Amino acid sequence: MEGGSERRRGGGRGVLPRGDREEGAVSKRERRDSDRRDSQPDEEQQRRTGEADPQEADSLTALKAILSKVASLLKPLQLTPEESIKLVEQLYGSVLETDVKLAGEADDTRKSSVLGYIQNATIRRDGDRIVVEHPVPEELGASPAEG
Repeated sequence: MEGGSERRRGGGRGVLPRGDREEGAVSKRERRDSDRRDSQPDEEQQRRTGEADPQEADSLTALKAILSKVASLLKPLQLTPEESIKLVEQLYGSVLETDVKLAGEADDTRKSSVLGYIQNATIRRDGDRIVVEHPVPEELGASPAEG
């Protein structure tokens, strides 16, 4: 051991012992491999894209329906980007509230109710305001929301 220490005390001018060079080369290789792995999506991310849990899938379905609804209203209502964002947030908040109110229902019932809630919403411009009116399902007792 002492011989190895002696070789390293050369003030940085000496050649590293053969064993130390190999470790250094492995470290560089490991770093390169690690860099390559970092630039690719990890297995967990790939797995999750294919297998979203049911709750997450329902949430994505609702969000897609909201985005589709808002996209169809961009030109007719002359929505600004800010109004569009606010409308998406408002609709998604309503969907979450509706979903909570339907918590005891079967998943399919909740999903169809939430999608119906989005699809049947009436959105109109009233001057500078965007008004969202939802149909009032008997089981929810919801009232129209204004934004």
